[in-house]
Amino acid sequence: MMKLKSPITLLSSVLLFSCSIAPLQAQQQPTIAAPSSSSHPIRYNPPSKAIVAKRILQDAQKDWRFSKTGRVSKIEPTNLQQTQGVFWISASIPTWKITLDSDDQRLVFISNAHGTIHLLASRTNPKLSKQVPKSVIQAVQRSIANSLNPNYKNDPTALHPYQVLIKSASRQQWPDGCLGLPKPGEPCTFATVSGWRIVAEGKTAQSLAFRVDATGRQVRAEVP
Repeated sequence: MMKLKSPITLLSSVLLFSCSIAPLQAQQQPTIAAPSSSSHPIRYNPPSKAIVAKRILQDAQKDWRFSKTGRVSKIEPTNLQQTQGVFWISASIPTWKITLDSDDQRLVFISNAHGTIHLLASRTNPKLSKQVPKSVIQAVQRSIANSLNPNYKNDPTALHPYQVLIKSASRQQWPDGCLGLPKPGEPCTFATVSGWRIVAEGKTAQSLAFRVDATGRQVRAEVP
């Protein structure tokens, strides 16, 4: 006949067995993962176009000496196809085209959705006579951009021709084929040449004067 253990010995055996299987049961319990934050992304809405325009207006006043009395006159949606010829070197796609107007300047910026990346795409003078040939204006703009950085076409930080402001233009009759500014030893024809005297401005407040023929093929800077 099998001899039964004493009640105390039996109780001790049961407790010892329970303690030995408890860690194993704990290891076998399935774990429940906490909800992933990626499954509930935080929605972020870009700022309104009015806020973007206000940011650009403030930057224009600081970086391009735009008048403190100037205003935002137009806000339009845009994209790269609508802004051809503008040096946009960013992974973000332009979203807004924002026009600023003052008495003597009209600035057109393109901007991403947040206004954190924007570029001056046009800088014109509304008071400039429409009689000034476009070829003359563009010749002076290219001359200034090239004189500051001959590699401006490949440099997003350089001053580009469309960022040069033509402040004034007046008709002139130049005394010779060198527009009255011959280089040392340069031969010049003696016939008078019709053209323009153009005063322009880059990113600094310094004004630059140029003599141009009527077609814009010849541009000469007036060096003080």
